[in-house]
Amino acid sequence: MGRLDDSILVVVDCSDLSGRAREDLFMNSRDRLRSGDLRDAIERELEFMIRDHQGLRALREKRRREEVESKLADSKPLEDALELILKSSPALLSLFHTGTKLSNPFKTKEVTSEDKPWKGEYHPTYFKFQKLPYGENLERTAAINMRSRITFETNAVNDYFSRMQNKGTFTLELIRNGKAEKVQNYSLNLQNGKATLTVTLPDGSSVGDVLEHEAKVIDDSMVEPFINRFALTITPPQQIESGGNQKGKPPVDKNGHSRELPSGLAIPEIHEVYKSDWDDRKHKFDEYSALEIIQEGAPDTDLPDNDVTAVYSFWVNMDNLYFKTECKSSKEDAEILKARWIYGLALVGMALIKGDAEAQKLEGNGKPKERTEDEEVLTLEERVFRTTRAISPILLPLIGTLGSLSEEQVAIGSQVGDDD
Repeated sequence: MGRLDDSILVVVDCSDLSGRAREDLFMNSRDRLRSGDLRDAIERELEFMIRDHQGLRALREKRRREEVESKLADSKPLEDALELILKSSPALLSLFHTGTKLSNPFKTKEVTSEDKPWKGEYHPTYFKFQKLPYGENLERTAAINMRSRITFETNAVNDYFSRMQNKGTFTLELIRNGKAEKVQNYSLNLQNGKATLTVTLPDGSSVGDVLEHEAKVIDDSMVEPFINRFALTITPPQQIESGGNQKGKPPVDKNGHSRELPSGLAIPEIHEVYKSDWDDRKHKFDEYSALEIIQEGAPDTDLPDNDVTAVYSFWVNMDNLYFKTECKSSKEDAEILKARWIYGLALVGMALIKGDAEAQKLEGNGKPKERTEDEEVLTLEERVFRTTRAISPILLPLIGTLGSLSEEQVAIGSQVGDDD
């Protein structure tokens, strides 16, 4: 939700935590959180809830299309040219071969402003499984290494479970040997008539187990609750390839054409940004800024050890002071300099994304990274923004000077080194 991160405020109600849990989570001053397993678990759960929230997904797509729709035609030649550069360089293909994919984030279904606003009922008259009549049990399979999602249909308003007064209550129970156990590890998102339940399989589950659940919804106006029962049959682990795609399904562009390179790397979407658009940019581009990446979506997989990265769009500042100065003073063709600027920054950004994914994978397989409570933690987007800002003065001179070195110049440099 990188496109929405400045617009989202998440409130977590911790009043039901035990005294020991509160001590583990909050500092004595109550103004900061402690690092630890409980904090990590809460943050991880929030990541899933925000990533899978239907309303946030729709808003993200709406904002993205409003910004990039007019630029899509201009971005395609840049993507094609970058693809050609990568294919023509064995070194670059080797560099990105074992890394994670960058998928093109086009959606096959557009979210338009003409969609009718949802008008639900203050007290719902139905709450049932999607595409099933009320009262019919649902049977599903669930891979043992993934969460399971169940979709309900209802006519409840979006804040039915969160409003301050007369709110609905959702409970989930696991039925074992005729006894009901309350399930704690789940999330429920209600948006425009669809309630998406995400359930984590309980510890000790095995392939072949059948887990029977009972979901209840009730509020003060109901005499009887809505009851929906479903059974999950646990299946072997589901294999997900790098990039979040199932086997045999490479990423595609908006026309359905494969965007996958021989190395397994897909092409990022690149846009040019000019001074007239600086005020509209999230990071407020200035004359020294170079590249901004925006997270457009997360891979739709819950595998903890999967080496996939989020989906990013690339935004290149074409009114950077150093780029314009180089274009004015250089004897090189302006179009050549423009290509070097765009593709050089794009490759730097891709390398930083790949390095970040590898670092996260190493931390996940080893000990967690220790940090002090006051230590500044930069996001990947911030690191890319700062790094490309720092290298922007030398990027074009570096490409031009090193690329034009002759054997004679190299030999002279070697002789000078030997004399020293």
